[in-house]
Amino acid sequence: MSDVLAVGLMSGTSLDGVSAALVRLTQPPSAASLVAFHQEPYAAAERGQIIDAIARGGAKELAVLHVALAERFAGAVLQLLAKARVAPRDLAFIASHGQTVWHEPGRASLQLGDPAVLAERLGVPVVSDFRARDVAAGGKRAAACCSISAGWRT
Repeated sequence: MSDVLAVGLMSGTSLDGVSAALVRLTQPPSAASLVAFHQEPYAAAERGQIIDAIARGGAKELAVLHVALAERFAGAVLQLLAKARVAPRDLAFIASHGQTVWHEPGRASLQLGDPAVLAERLGVPVVSDFRARDVAAGGKRAAACCSISAGWRT
């Protein structure tokens, strides 16, 4: 039996902030337990920048926001790990949903928060783009990304 620590990272379409959960995964049997949780609300300016990018952003604005959100996510993970007294090197991986800026069921989905930036800042492998993979596989619901990360398809 082996245990690993991982972080799940989410920023929802409500644009209320960043949520990070540190979990212990045990195999076999497959089980997950919550170790620590951290949530940071977006400042009004951050929320406004995301809304503007969704409404009017071009490639440059979206690219800059993609990196800025990854930096924000990295900060949230570091806060979570500090609260739990866990070092980034102790993580097996980070699962980052990203910030949804566009979701059209059955057609396309775009999440920002560059996983490469997140991986570089924390030195931890990052898995991401769950919703896009679900849409590519024929999924249609916004919540499908969560089931894909668990290994099911909706």
